[in-house]
Amino acid sequence: MNASRWISMTAIVISSVAFGVALNLPLLSIQPGAGQWTGVAKLLAANEFKPISITLYGGIKVLWQDNEKLLALIMALFSLVLPVIKLTVLWAEGLGVVPLSRPIWQAVRWSSKYAMLEVMLIGLMILLLKKLPGDSEVRIEPGAWYFTCSVLLSLLVSGMFKTNANEAIRNLNQV
Repeated sequence: MNASRWISMTAIVISSVAFGVALNLPLLSIQPGAGQWTGVAKLLAANEFKPISITLYGGIKVLWQDNEKLLALIMALFSLVLPVIKLTVLWAEGLGVVPLSRPIWQAVRWSSKYAMLEVMLIGLMILLLKKLPGDSEVRIEPGAWYFTCSVLLSLLVSGMFKTNANEAIRNLNQV
């Protein structure tokens, strides 16, 4: 196994583990607040001021239960299904199980364009929540960092595999 393949396989393993961890850890947490009235508001409605942690699975489940089925399906597609397909394709390429055809690589490249969508949405949500009135606190939790790590590593590996495939094609054309 050459150095490039070893680096690729190591990155795929780390990306896969990070993705699995990200699915189960909170992405962000919210500590609701009401500005200078937080103390009084907590006395009147203590349940409304409990800290909230949001996981990827939990967020999709809540959307589904709240009849936001289209949004839940979109979240599931871009946050669960496409990353799993991409990691599966990267594993197949990395292990040399199946030589990947051009259409498969085009599909991987297409899905890669949307791989950071979840991270961007989390960032926008945090930005919006921080601008709400009151003392609400929003914290990025480890799940968001693991998810970002998984996405970035999978982008790196797919770029490495694509470069290796292009070099192989060039070498064949020179023969």
